[in-house]
Amino acid sequence: MKLHAMHVVRCANAHINPGQMPFITADQPPYATLKQSQWERPDDVGEDIFFFVLVGWLHIETKMLKLIGQ
Repeated sequence: MKLHAMHVVRCANAHINPGQMPFITADQPPYATLKQSQWERPDDVGEDIFFFVLVGWLHIETKMLKLIGQ
């Protein structure tokens, strides 16, 4: 499923922004599985094709506070 999601993101990014490297932001557990699949398939979704951003706890906390209205 994660490989399918990365392929969809890559195709959508190529359609909207040709030539730009796609990136995905994720929290720690999904980030770890995405990096693992990136290391397993370097030709398909390697580090020269995708860029992953790890979102920290401060970002998550501020978004949760914004969600509850503070």
